[in-house]
Parts: sequence; structure tokens; C-alpha cells
Amino acid sequence: MVVLSDSAPAWLIARPDKIGDLMCATPVFRAIRAQRPEVHIAALVSDYAAPVLQGSPFVDEVIAVPRGGGFGWQAIGELSARLRGRFEVAVSLYATPPLSAALWRAAIPERIAPASRWVQVFYNQTVTQRRSRSDRHEAVYNLELFAPVGIETPAAIRGDLWVSEAERVEGAALLHGAGSRPGAVGILPAMGGSAAAWPEERYVALACALLKRGLPAVVIADPAQIEAVKGRFGSETPVVAAPDLRRLGGVLANLRTLVGGSTGPLHMAAGAGTAVVGLYPSFPPSQTATRWGPLGEGHCVLSPAVGEGMETIGVEAVVAAVEAMP
Repeated sequence: MVVLSDSAPAWLIARPDKIGDLMCATPVFRAIRAQRPEVHIAALVSDYAAPVLQGSPFVDEVIAVPRGGGFGWQAIGELSARLRGRFEVAVSLYATPPLSAALWRAAIPERIAPASRWVQVFYNQTVTQRRSRSDRHEAVYNLELFAPVGIETPAAIRGDLWVSEAERVEGAALLHGAGSRPGAVGILPAMGGSAAAWPEERYVALACALLKRGLPAVVIADPAQIEAVKGRFGSETPVVAAPDLRRLGGVLANLRTLVGGSTGPLHMAAGAGTAVVGLYPSFPPSQTATRWGPLGEGHCVLSPAVGEGMETIGVEAVVAAVEAMP
């Protein structure tokens, strides 16, 4: 175990990736704050996903870099200069070559990363995990990387999205403006391509089925696609589009339940305390709920039988899951 000083040590946690990846890293910040409250916690994240950390009491500093950590060699030098002399520990949850080189050039004393990639040569401590097996949740893999600095994986793990009261009020206003209201069931048909998706026509049928059951539904859409989404869902189902991640969080926090696939907004909703019904493939292992399911209590996951496609998840099964939510 690394022996650290007691004089306000500073740790850098790096995950410059997508929204869902960062949401699955938020349990790390909570665990460090609970077990080492004196540590200054800095998060090095993508500029795209950085807003999801706004307001977190577990993060003291956010350092934003281009999404995916795919910046050039000049940027590596600039980043390493920003980091040099500031941190005792750096843990890379997503060890891209440019990021790894920057941490090495910054001469951070303890640099920790998974042992499964060639970039481990830039680190002086690695943790063997075999993530390709996908036999546990991404959040657990992330937390395991902190064993060398004495952080234990909590028994209960949840994600965190901190939504202010003002953002909740604005989210409610966006729902009202779209013809919906707080307490509606959110439908999230968009997918980022990281996992197999439930067919969009099933989401359309779900909206109709919920309406027949007297359950108000609202579709969550990308602002750039809102008109196309309205055309596919018809006039009876409201469609709302939040212009940025913070206002999207406000919308999600106002929902009764969110139904969707393995996406960043689904993890945001769970982190904000909204119950989710997650629709996940049963294969390959890297796409399943075991690896990427919603964090926390009170959620439901539906998956097809092994070997079957996402289209075999029935609309009535999803409606039943929504109705079973408290």
C-alpha cells in the first residue's frame, strides 16, 4: 500500500470518456470522500461529459480535456505542465496513450491503471482485472483500482448526479412547455451505439400502451432530432429536448420512471434518483447489465433470453415493469 502524507493529499482521477462511463465512475468519488475525507479530489474528464459533475460534494476540481483523451502531443505537454507538482496520486480509469503519457510526463509519484493495456508502461502500479470478461460492473472495476491506496469497494454502490432545486424547476418548465408534466414516464429511444438497442417501433408502441393505461409519457429527444422524433411518435406523445446536460438532468429528475437502453442519460436519471427500466442485451458480455446496468436500488432491467435479439423484449413486459415501480 502507498503511504501518503497527512497534509491534504491531492488525487487525480482520470476518465476522459462518454457520459455513461463518467457516471459509472462517480462511485469512486463518493468512496474516496467517505474513506479519505482529507483528500483533494480532482476529476480529469472529457469536456463533453464534465457538466455531470457540477454540484458534486465529492469532487473538488474538474479538469476538462477533449473527449476520449485523444489530444495531440502539444496538448500532452500542456496538460502535463498543468498537473506537474500538484498530485501525489493519479488513477487512470480509462488509460488512453496520450493521457497516460501526460500523467507520466507530469511525474506524479503514484500512477495507477489497469494492467491489461500496453500503456501500463507509463504507470508504476497496475491492477490486474481482465475487464474483457465483463463479469462485474464497470463501477466495481473502477473502485478496484484504488486498492493500492487503501480505498475499499463499498458493499452498496450508487451513481451520483447532483441536480439543484433551480435545475429541477427549469426541468419541470421544459416538461410543461412540451405538453407534459413532472411525474411522467420518460421514454429514451436514442442510443449511442455502445450496445444493441430495442427497436424504435417498440418505443412508439410503448408510448401508446402507456397512454391507454392512463400513464402519461414523454419522449426524451436530442435537440437536433426533435422534429423527426415528433414525426415518428405522433401528436399524442409529448417530446422534450433539453439544450444541455444540466437541463437534461433537471428533466430526468422530474420523471416518475425512465425507460431506455444502455446510455449516458439512463445513468444520469438513476444518479438523480429517478427509477429506471433498463433494456439491455444478454450478449455479448461487454454490453450486458452485469457490466453496465443502472447503479443503485429500485431499478429494473429487462433482457432477452440468451441468443435472442432485443426485439423479443415485449412491450407488455416493459409496461408491467413501469407499473411495478413505486
